[in-house]
Amino acid sequence: MSKPTHAGLPSNRSKLLQTALSVIDGYNSWSLSEIASPRTKDCTQQCHPMSLKGPLYTSPEEYCEYYKTMIPLFRNFKMEVIGYAEDQTQNKVIFHAMATAETDVGPYENEFVWMIQTTQDQDKVCGIREFLDSAYTVDFLKKMWERMQEEGKTTWG
Repeated sequence: MSKPTHAGLPSNRSKLLQTALSVIDGYNSWSLSEIASPRTKDCTQQCHPMSLKGPLYTSPEEYCEYYKTMIPLFRNFKMEVIGYAEDQTQNKVIFHAMATAETDVGPYENEFVWMIQTTQDQDKVCGIREFLDSAYTVDFLKKMWERMQEEGKTTWG
C-alpha cells in the first residue's frame, strides 16, 4: 500500500501540523495502536454533523473499543489531506481530507473535515471533531449492514 503524499501540505511542517498529521497517519496505518498513539489519555473524539448522532468518546481506549469493529470492514484505507489551516495560538489544525478504501460492498470514498486540538506544548492531540459527508455515510453504512445481514452477522466487525 502506498503512503499518501498529503499534497495539500507543505514539506516544511510546524510541530503543531506534524502532531495533528499524526492522527491522519494513524488512520493510514490502519492500526488501533497507531490511531491511539498521538492522543492524550483523555482525548475526546466525536463524529459530526449531529444528525449522525455520533457519541462523544472520552479516551483513546473508548474510541478504539468502538473502532476495532470498523477495522475488518475496510481494506487499503487511505486518507489524503487536500487542504488545511492551522492556528498556532489556539493549538488547532483543520484538515480537509478524502478517504478511500475497498469493502465487500464496493469502493469507499468519503470527504472529511477534521478539527484537531493539541495540548499547549503541541506534543499530543487532546480533542478531535470529525465531520464527514453524512448522506454518503448513511447510504454506505446501510449497504454494509444489508450485506452483513445477508451473511448472517448481527454486529459490526
